[in-house]
Amino acid sequence: MTSFLTIPQSQDATNSGKHCQLFGNAIGKRMPILYGGSVNIENAPHFVRKLDIDGLFIGRAAWDVDSFIQIIEVIQKKVQVPEI
Repeated sequence: MTSFLTIPQSQDATNSGKHCQLFGNAIGKRMPILYGGSVNIENAPHFVRKLDIDGLFIGRAAWDVDSFIQIIEVIQKKVQVPEI
């Protein structure tokens, strides 16, 4: 079983609230929240499914092109993200 970092839903909502406090509701509510903590092929679909996370910032896992492509492919399959 692979373990991975998770962010509690309440923390995501708090981050969104902080954006609104700092930049006002008009900008804060439109500001995307990206998760970038140790994203890999096993945990990427989990993070994409979270309601308050708008995207992923993939670091070391993207250093290898094949690994990066695999992450994109697994997200498309598990989350049913349409191809662009």
